[in-house]
Amino acid sequence: MTLHRLPDTAPGAAPLSPERAQRTWRASLAVSALVLMALVVAARAIGPAIGFPGNLLFLATLYARLQDVPFALALIAVFAVCLFLARRRREPLRAPALPAPVLATGLFALVLLAWLLRRYALFDYDFSRDEQMARFDAAIFASGHLYGVLAPAWRPFHDALNTLFTLTVGNHEGWVSSYLPGNAALQCVLGLALPDGLAVPILAAIGGAALWSIARRLWPASPTSVTVAIVLYLGSAQVLLTATTRFAMTAHLACNLVWLALFLKDRPWSHTLALATGLLATGLHQPLFHPLYVAPFLLVLLMQRRLGLLAFYFAGYAAIGLVWMAWPGWITSLGSAPPPPSGHAVGYLDRLEHALHVPGLVALWIQCANALRLLTWQHVLLLPLALVGLGTLRREPIALACALGLGFTFLALFILLPLQGHGYGYRYAHGLIGNLCLLGAFGWHRLEQAGRAPHTSFLAASALTFLVAMPLHLVMARSFLAPSADLEAAVAASGKDVTVVEDEGVIFGDNFVINRADLRNRPLRLEASALDARKIARLCRHHRLAFVTAPQMNPMRQLYEQAPRRAPGADMARLIATARHLDCITPPAH
Repeated sequence: MTLHRLPDTAPGAAPLSPERAQRTWRASLAVSALVLMALVVAARAIGPAIGFPGNLLFLATLYARLQDVPFALALIAVFAVCLFLARRRREPLRAPALPAPVLATGLFALVLLAWLLRRYALFDYDFSRDEQMARFDAAIFASGHLYGVLAPAWRPFHDALNTLFTLTVGNHEGWVSSYLPGNAALQCVLGLALPDGLAVPILAAIGGAALWSIARRLWPASPTSVTVAIVLYLGSAQVLLTATTRFAMTAHLACNLVWLALFLKDRPWSHTLALATGLLATGLHQPLFHPLYVAPFLLVLLMQRRLGLLAFYFAGYAAIGLVWMAWPGWITSLGSAPPPPSGHAVGYLDRLEHALHVPGLVALWIQCANALRLLTWQHVLLLPLALVGLGTLRREPIALACALGLGFTFLALFILLPLQGHGYGYRYAHGLIGNLCLLGAFGWHRLEQAGRAPHTSFLAASALTFLVAMPLHLVMARSFLAPSADLEAAVAASGKDVTVVEDEGVIFGDNFVINRADLRNRPLRLEASALDARKIARLCRHHRLAFVTAPQMNPMRQLYEQAPRRAPGADMARLIATARHLDCITPPAH
């Protein structure tokens, strides 16, 4: 017995008849339309709720209203057309099984396109704090250190430097990201040999290559099923556009698929390498995501009563968990003095306790919006093919594990962290896109065995995906980033020394206070909300100051549907007045 098959005598192992396959495909299209419509209604039901950050809650509704709901309605129309095509007994076109050189070219194109899009279409810009923290830590590691050292002169201004998602080392002696170091370390190592911004696209291609290996193992006699799995992957706008960022999620996707490819080889050496991959994957970002991915596949071992191998993985992941759970406490203890008391949880058990809550209806609506966002950023036919693939769960343990991985992740985040913030698609499920592609290929193979694979629909939907849907998603990404990139350019040009940013002038305003760990960037950026007249006076002794105020943020305010501002807030006005009185304001750049 192998890891990727149960005996043919398993219930439900008989292939579909042609007539039943045709009915199954039609039903999956109809159910897909109903699922999307239900998710649209749920996403529109999100309202204000105590316990959720208002800015993140608003962002979830904004994404749904402006991007995902219109796309879902368009997909429903596409499914209706596919239903019409499915009424024909035989489709005139056949989807080709693409040869290996063509699939390899597709993965190379993914790398090149993601890199070029970042540099020339998406402003080569790290907007979200998560992306900034990856660059922050990568620069630390590239300098040969584990944390950035804060010069004594800047330690009194520690909070104004923007400490969101950072850990304090010693008594403000240094700082480092509060995320685990794996993603930044990968980008650091790959960045030593690659042009800037190319590391993450390379990881996306590694994930695609691992998926290719998995698909060939699962369907050695069906090259068309292998092709479908890779086309679904390449047709994901979420995969492409997330590869233009520094988010850890592309590394999660690559590591998860490499892990599964090694797991399915089912050799002692491959299981050892899978566990080593798990060490990296668990430490990429947050320790939750990879174990949720792995757990259902370990259930396969339990189903097959391979208890020795199951014990090997349990012991390995227990050790991995202990290593990464200890990381935050260890890194913050490296200073010469203990860290000062903080209102932020440092250890993961404390963070877990803080995140746990009894989910209500709003959390459910948010997760529905997340599911809608995930599905509308994929290949046009991914959802109906994956629904057909669910019919193989009784005889295909890998399909069952893929489906359970999605369920486990959505359930855990429903309880812990429903709101994702910024991202292209639903990035918290990014590491599971391979699962969706495999379920889609399972569905295709199931229909193919009955001689009823939807060749014409798949070819037309693929053309629609690559020629229409993905360019539209790119336009969405660019239009959303443009006001932020323009404001960042204004901040960068605002002064040669120190710039004070009115971070409360727009939601997510602290994203524009970006500093290197060694504070060598100029201008150095400070949050106005963490300063007062006394600190401004202290800064003025040695520095010239520039100010970025709320009126300069009006394009961003418009994006987030906030009313324009004609003047800075009262607190910012006092800071400016103090600096003007001390004659330390840098004239604005022209």
